[in-house]
Amino acid sequence: RAIVTEVPGTTRDTVEEGLSIDGQLYRLIDTAGIRDTADVVESMGVQRSRDAADNADIVIYLYDASVGWQQADDELIGTLPKRTVAFANKSDLTPTWTKGIPISCKTGEGIEQVTELMLRLTSDRAMGAGLINRRHVPLLDEARLALHRVISSLSGGEPTDIASVDLQIAIRALGEITGESTSPDVIERIFHDFCIGK
Repeated sequence: RAIVTEVPGTTRDTVEEGLSIDGQLYRLIDTAGIRDTADVVESMGVQRSRDAADNADIVIYLYDASVGWQQADDELIGTLPKRTVAFANKSDLTPTWTKGIPISCKTGEGIEQVTELMLRLTSDRAMGAGLINRRHVPLLDEARLALHRVISSLSGGEPTDIASVDLQIAIRALGEITGESTSPDVIERIFHDFCIGK
C-alpha cells in the first residue's frame, strides 16, 4: 500500500490498519520518520507523524538495532508523548542492543512481547476508567443523543421508521469509532488529498 525504499524520507503518508488482539480492537498507524528536512512534502509527512503521535494511546518508537541507539534518538524520543515505548528492530542482525525491547520483523522474535505490552498499556487500569481517545468524544455524544431520541420516539408511540433514522445515526457514529463506517467528510478528504485513478 505504500512505496518503501532504503532512501530516508520515502514515506510521506500515514498507513492505517485495524488489528484485534484478544478481542481488543486497535488501529495501527505507520508514519513517516520524524527528522528535520528542507523538503516541503516530507515535512508535511513529518507533521502528520507528530499529529498521529499526539493523538495515539501508545507510540511505538522503532529504531534499527544494527545501527544502534543514536543521540538523535535520545533527542527525538524526548519530544514524543509519555506513552512511548522503544523497540530495537533487526535484533537478529546484532547480539546486543543499547535501548528498548529487541524484536525482529524478519524472524518474528519479540512480536509477542509487543502485543502483550499493547494489551497491558491499554488495560482499563493503565488507561484509567473511562479514558478515551479525544476524537471519539463527539462521536459518542452524537450516538448517545441519537439513542435518546430513539427511546423517546418509541416510548411516544411514533412510527418505527422515524426511530430508525436516529438509530442509523447512532450506528454510523459508533462505526466511525470502530472503523466499520466512514463519514462523507472523510471520503471527501480522501478524494481531495489524494490522486485516485480509475
